[in-house]
Amino acid sequence: IFTVEDNYIAGGFGSSVLEYASQIGYSGRIINMGYPDEFITQGKCSILYKQYGLDSEGIMDKIIQNIIV
Repeated sequence: IFTVEDNYIAGGFGSSVLEYASQIGYSGRIINMGYPDEFITQGKCSILYKQYGLDSEGIMDKIIQNIIV
């Protein structure tokens, strides 16, 4: 399962998915993508998405890295 959000990972949608997966005993991999738990410099969304790997290329790269392993 991959989650992608325009938000911090901690306390976001991905965290909710992890919590629910734990409750139901899901043992597969869950990869959360979003902003790290640190100060994020403000700017244009397109620049931030690229910087943090949340643009289409970054998302595809992360998926490929994790399904080929």
